[in-house]
Amino acid sequence: MGRARCARRDLSSEDPASIHQNPTNTMNGFDTAKPLYTLTVGEFFQMMEEFVQRAADGAKDNISAEADKPTGRLVYGLAGIEELFHVSHKTAQYYKDHVIQEAVRQNGRKIVTDVDLALKLFNERRADK
Repeated sequence: MGRARCARRDLSSEDPASIHQNPTNTMNGFDTAKPLYTLTVGEFFQMMEEFVQRAADGAKDNISAEADKPTGRLVYGLAGIEELFHVSHKTAQYYKDHVIQEAVRQNGRKIVTDVDLALKLFNERRADK
C-alpha cells in the first residue's frame, strides 16, 4: 500500500508565478501570499509593530471625529431637556433649536441630547449675557 499524501503544499519551494505572486501581493514589505505559519518570530513582531503604529496614526487622524461623538450621559426627547434644565415644554423646544443645538442629534422624531455638551453650551450662553 502507498503512503497517504498530505494535502498541504510547501509554497516556498514552488515557482512564484504558480502561486500568483505579484508586486501587489506585498503589504509593507511582507508577502501576503506567504502562509502565516512560515513567519519567523522576528518577522511576526515586526509586522505587529507596524500594525500597531498604523493603528495609532489612524487614531490621531480620527480625533476630530471623536469630538462629534457623545460623551456618555444622554437624555432623550424634549422631556429629557425639560428635566435637565427644569424648564417648560416651550422653553425646552427653544433650547433644542437655538441654545444647545450642537449637543442635540435628531433623526425623525427621535431626539438625543449629550448632557455634558448641552450644559457647557448653556453656561457659555449665560456667560455671554
